[in-house]
Amino acid sequence: MAIELILLARVAAQPPVPADACAAWIPPALSVRIATDLPGYSPPLSTDAGETRIHDIAANGDWPCPFVVAGDFDGNGTLDRALLVKSSQGAVKLIAVINNRSEWRITLNEDWPLSLAESELRPMEAGLYQRSDAIDHPVAQLDQLSSIQAENNGFASGKVNGRRIVYFLVNDQWQKLVIKDN
Repeated sequence: MAIELILLARVAAQPPVPADACAAWIPPALSVRIATDLPGYSPPLSTDAGETRIHDIAANGDWPCPFVVAGDFDGNGTLDRALLVKSSQGAVKLIAVINNRSEWRITLNEDWPLSLAESELRPMEAGLYQRSDAIDHPVAQLDQLSSIQAENNGFASGKVNGRRIVYFLVNDQWQKLVIKDN
């Protein structure tokens, strides 16, 4: 009987498991900001990845929500978010939201050309990143950045198992460039 009580107490002391891995990374105040600033759009759910991909994510031990990244993008010591949001009509937007003491501000808002099922976000550490073709052909596309030296975390967005675009907040402006495929 004593062992059963101890086990019951341990189970009761466990934090509740969120119903959805993506929802667990989106604080209520951020959900309100998205609803206010982007009417008709809603945060992603893990199920947007599809059953096969959810199974693959679990089997590989990957990040459980491929549509939300948390990191300190602006260097203020709080976790900001990058996420793909969806409309009921199927449109997708890539947004980055800065957290200033739980006051959320959308600082990046781009139409996204892919469906959620074929997209993913990944966290990126601060550092030096070079554009793919700048490594092989330094004079290619001179009108675009060839590298980013980032002091804070950022994120990469792209197609699953495909080319990625890295985003870093540098001097209060989002900088981006294409990096090699993973």
